[in-house]
Amino acid sequence: MSNVDASWADGGRSDAGGGQCVEVLFGADTVAVRDSGNPDGPMLAFSRDSWQSFLDAVKSGDLDLIAQRGDRVSADA
Repeated sequence: MSNVDASWADGGRSDAGGGQCVEVLFGADTVAVRDSGNPDGPMLAFSRDSWQSFLDAVKSGDLDLIAQRGDRVSADA
C-alpha cells in the first residue's frame, strides 16, 4: 500500500499512556490499521467498502453479542 502524502492517525479511543492504541491510514482505495506501539510490525489492509461495512456493524451493535460472550473467531471460521 503506497501512500506518499498520507499519515497515520491515532484511533479516537486510544490510550494516551501508550496502551491499546491503534492507528488508521486512509489511502485512495484502502484503509490500513496497525498497532501504534509496533509501527514497523504487521498491518491489516481493507478495501474502503469492507472498512465501511465493519464500521456499520460496530455502530449498529451487530458485534456486541460476540464481545459480551467472549467468543473468539477462529481462522477456520
